[in-house]
Amino acid sequence: MSYGDIAYTPEVLQRVLADPAPIVVAVDRGWRSLLEERFDDPLGDAETLAMDDGGFVTEIGQKATSLDVIEAQYIGLVAFRGPGVGALVDAYRAAQQQEREGKCRSTYRNLDRLYMTDLLQGLIGRGAKIKAAPIDRGWVEIDSARDLAVAERVVRDGGLGTPP
Repeated sequence: MSYGDIAYTPEVLQRVLADPAPIVVAVDRGWRSLLEERFDDPLGDAETLAMDDGGFVTEIGQKATSLDVIEAQYIGLVAFRGPGVGALVDAYRAAQQQEREGKCRSTYRNLDRLYMTDLLQGLIGRGAKIKAAPIDRGWVEIDSARDLAVAERVVRDGGLGTPP
């Protein structure tokens, strides 16, 4: 699954697809300079991402209180395979049930405002293991005219880069 407002190198996709884990997300360790170029206040757009020593995501998509606590940034690229697909379906159905019952749960917004990171955090809360596929740049996000100018500059100045 890929967000429609991102562009990335084939190497980024290959990094995600090379990991056989049921759920794998691309996370950029070199995210900060790109976010600082895109936003006057990067903290306004930054979201948490924490990983354990095994490279599994333990927190994702929450409001960050400091840029220094963010280990990497989820870029909007995730692979679900085998049991990961079932876990995704189960988590979404659980969110639907909570909405029908009028229950508010911190990991889910209303379904009409659900972010992918909400669903991923919900999966973590349900015990799913989400493997991080770390990269160092190699992608851009285009949400605004400013983002387009940044993306054009990145490509003009040598491309998107090659992740390790």
